[in-house]
Amino acid sequence: MTITETAPIPAARREPTWKLLNQSNQLASPNWNAAREAAGLTWEPTVSRILKSDAQGLPVLEGMGEDGKPVYAYENGHKRITRGPGGDKLGIVGESYGVITHRAIGALIDPLLQVPGTSFEHLVELEGGRRVFALIRVGEERQLGGDFSPTVPFIALQTSHDGTGALRLWGTSTRLTCTNQASASEVTARTKGMSVTLRHTQRWEFNARKVTALVEMARGQFDMIAQVSTELSSLKISPKEREAYVAAYFPMPPVGERNDRSIRVVEKNRDALRALLESETNAPIADTALGLAQAAVEWADWERRFDSTDSLLHRNVIRPQPAKIRAWKLARNVRSLSLAA
Repeated sequence: MTITETAPIPAARREPTWKLLNQSNQLASPNWNAAREAAGLTWEPTVSRILKSDAQGLPVLEGMGEDGKPVYAYENGHKRITRGPGGDKLGIVGESYGVITHRAIGALIDPLLQVPGTSFEHLVELEGGRRVFALIRVGEERQLGGDFSPTVPFIALQTSHDGTGALRLWGTSTRLTCTNQASASEVTARTKGMSVTLRHTQRWEFNARKVTALVEMARGQFDMIAQVSTELSSLKISPKEREAYVAAYFPMPPVGERNDRSIRVVEKNRDALRALLESETNAPIADTALGLAQAAVEWADWERRFDSTDSLLHRNVIRPQPAKIRAWKLARNVRSLSLAA
């Protein structure tokens, strides 16, 4: 399914965010190499030296070699990363930068797939290969608390080849009914210990013995989401509390900063959230604090416009969203919102 529009995507047309990208699905891939082949990721990030240029942009000649050929000067302190030898430039990095190749990522992923209960979900390159994203399923779908919709746990991996970010692994989940994405850091508003980071240095390494610990980290984070969901699903809310939540999630600007347009935007967003609470994706739990959180997360993931499917993946899955952190936090505190309303 290829998405070319940037408008909100209705529930009937949604799939998990990564499947909206125009790349082949690797659900049946038994290992990393098979997934790479299916995703067209058979190239490797390649390091090359950078020629030094003069003020006119011409290469700086150092002299002539013994073979009579010109010898050019190279930049010190930086090198170029390309999409394979002679391929498109991905980034300029410092001398200390260590490339984490796709083959090296496979040495991390394949042992993950040997852990019982795991399976390959998806692999995709982003921004022309500057970033790579992979997803491994780490357990069976479960109904969390009183939620009618199953939710599936994953461990996600992202790395960059342009020098802008480290290799990172973290736990995430997908609620199947609405394809909401939620990480434990968003649900609990905690950041410490929620991911594993490997920096691109010359001496980077990964101890394969830690693979089981990575899976357990993701499963433990899923248990955190389940615990919060159970607590919120047991918290019944009144119509007054629901309206207090809607108003708190979309507050009006300060009186001195309001105008007709800003008021219309807030009212439009509030109406969208109320509609989501009544929709098939949330109606069975709409009278609980969990329903409030899931409806607000659905708004954050799917009701807002986006620049591209790459940016949608970054927003929904890769980067923790303040809008989703606020959705869960307000739901946990809905009783006090009602009192303050």
